[in-house]
Amino acid sequence: MMNKLQEYQEAVKIGKIIREDIKGDHLSNPKNEVEFIQGGIQNSPIGDRDNGAHFDLARPGKEADKKIEQLGQKLKQNGIK
Repeated sequence: MMNKLQEYQEAVKIGKIIREDIKGDHLSNPKNEVEFIQGGIQNSPIGDRDNGAHFDLARPGKEADKKIEQLGQKLKQNGIK
């Protein structure tokens, strides 16, 4: 998917791409099919459920709020309004 987005960016079909991988999340940027499957398990009922790293920016609370604020600042610094 990232390759296709970069292709669109180079063709000026879309603007700047800003990636933010979630630390410890195998779904954010899996390097292969095995990591992708691990990510699915990690964030499923047989894994960490909704405590999986994939949901770190979605769960309520001070820790998530801090991560959301940090990501928001990064996006603003990279031109997002």
